[in-house]
Amino acid sequence: MSATQQSAVQAAQVKRTAEGQQGTSSYFLRSFNNGLITALVVAIALLWSVPTFGLFISSFRPPQLLATTGWWSGLLPPWHFTIQNYEQVINAQGLGQAFLNSLIISIPGTILPVLLGSFAAFAFSWMKFPLRNTLFYGIVALLVVPSQIALGPIYTLLTQLGLTGTYAAVWIAHTAFGLPFAVFLLRNFFAALPRDLMESAYVDGASNFRVFWTIILPLSTRY
Repeated sequence: MSATQQSAVQAAQVKRTAEGQQGTSSYFLRSFNNGLITALVVAIALLWSVPTFGLFISSFRPPQLLATTGWWSGLLPPWHFTIQNYEQVINAQGLGQAFLNSLIISIPGTILPVLLGSFAAFAFSWMKFPLRNTLFYGIVALLVVPSQIALGPIYTLLTQLGLTGTYAAVWIAHTAFGLPFAVFLLRNFFAALPRDLMESAYVDGASNFRVFWTIILPLSTRY
């Protein structure tokens, strides 16, 4: 090997060594920067959470201690935690009943539109019946109807049925206003599912309800 070739090989080795060192330094620099940013974000999040944590601790302390000491005093023994504050809030002015009413209204008001909407969406996606697309377009068109305009006729109808002031009236109203969007959203999702799954189930003798219950719903809960 000539001297020129040896010099070229040495220069290439020096270049590779320098590039390796530069890559290592860049890796450590990026790791340091990422670690610094992560630590900074965590520190900001912890500082941001301190007032909330203080309110949480104060909610379990007696009123007399709240007036004389800071919330951080509750972290040191002897602890004087109590649920008296929560009992007073729940029992004051029917707040406990209001909370119960919220659960009674919100749970059925969420389940009913999703359940009925999924039934309707399956029918519009995979079942054949007259005026299927026309009915679907009509339901989608209901999305543009302002709820304020529909409240008056719905209230009149519920009054005629004797449901005013009952939970059933609120469930019906929630379901009526939530169904168009639920049908529109779920129908588009159901229609995108593989047709082979449905055809295989029908060939095996599955009914529409069985296809819906054993294929459509399990696939829907994964997304």
